[in-house]
Amino acid sequence: YQFLCNASEREVAAFSNGYAADHERAYAALQHWTIRGPEASLAQLISALRQHRRNDVVEKIRGLMEDTTPVQMQPQWQTQDCS
Repeated sequence: YQFLCNASEREVAAFSNGYAADHERAYAALQHWTIRGPEASLAQLISALRQHRRNDVVEKIRGLMEDTTPVQMQPQWQTQDCS
């Protein structure tokens, strides 16, 4: 995130140009963070964002995490008609 913080407006625009929505930009930033630092964690990212007073981005990432609920599958025997 330090790299993204020090980026110029042009670099930030180039980074976010390909994403139509805020949640897509937040996801891309999260991916960029993990690629740049293999030891990076979500907790470190949130800590860095808060240090730079970017609570708005933290909230967008939190919203993204809440929106991606795992799909629950039912066992096949429960879904078949036994008549």
